[in-house]
Amino acid sequence: MATRPATVRSLGRLLLGVAIIASSGLWVAAASAQDGNGTPAAPQVSVPHIIPLPNTGTPPKYSTDPGGWAQYSVFWVMLAAIGFLIFLVWRESVKKRRAFAASVQDERTSTRNEPVAESSEKPSSSALQ
Repeated sequence: MATRPATVRSLGRLLLGVAIIASSGLWVAAASAQDGNGTPAAPQVSVPHIIPLPNTGTPPKYSTDPGGWAQYSVFWVMLAAIGFLIFLVWRESVKKRRAFAASVQDERTSTRNEPVAESSEKPSSSALQ
């Protein structure tokens, strides 16, 4: 039985080591080709850019082009609508909290300052049984 926890411990250490090596990028550096200076060589295949790089596009010609005034208008209208919805939810919650606090205050009666009647007694132990 003493060898089983040691085996589990050593397996855990091995997995931890593999995770550290994989996350540090050593697998990528070892697998990539290197030139004579020890630096990775440039890739042989050009990689297409799905997202255009900044300042490589054309300025908007029409109002509906990306970056035109219509696109910015839609953004600001959506932002204002979301802000208005947040305001409505906040206002409704404030109303509900105030109404709840008023109803709880009306229902609550404090007995701390009220006098206790002379006839009140502690219940006997036989009454509890």
